[in-house]
Amino acid sequence: MSFFFFWAGDEIGEHANVGVLCCRMFADIDHRHPDVRRDIFYWTSWLSKQVKLGGMRVDAIKHYSFEFLRDLIAHIHANVDPEWFIVGEYWRQDSEFLARYVEFMGHKISLFDVQLVSNFSTVSLLEEKGDLRTVFDDALVVWKPDNAVVSIRHQNPVTDEEVADLVIYCSRPLSLITIL
Repeated sequence: MSFFFFWAGDEIGEHANVGVLCCRMFADIDHRHPDVRRDIFYWTSWLSKQVKLGGMRVDAIKHYSFEFLRDLIAHIHANVDPEWFIVGEYWRQDSEFLARYVEFMGHKISLFDVQLVSNFSTVSLLEEKGDLRTVFDDALVVWKPDNAVVSIRHQNPVTDEEVADLVIYCSRPLSLITIL
């Protein structure tokens, strides 16, 4: 069971990586608890005063309450800097869902384009039969061009889905040129 969704109340049924996530982060956080929210909001403001940052990356956001993250982003834009770039890691190959997520967050978050990574992987595995013209099919960058962060691989693949999305080495230069 995901500790994050257990308390959040806005569960969507995604429990992939929960065991790995909890083991890696030792996280058992109730984001609804007022003291927890206050501490996280305070820490974000404090950190921005200690270190000159232009934004923040929030990992594994599918395990966080949607409402908590929306409130955190609103806090950051109201109390830290309205221009802060917030990027979330939500590893899901459903660009329509991710586009709706961006809308729920008021277009104040960008997400990694998981479908694009998968498309690059597919094209690279097909080698000379791969068709780069299909690489943007259903990619988040098509749905939300201002909120999509494009890359050619997941930074630390954990699940079978993420490992399957690796772009073979010889195809990386073409993939990088395509996203530029």
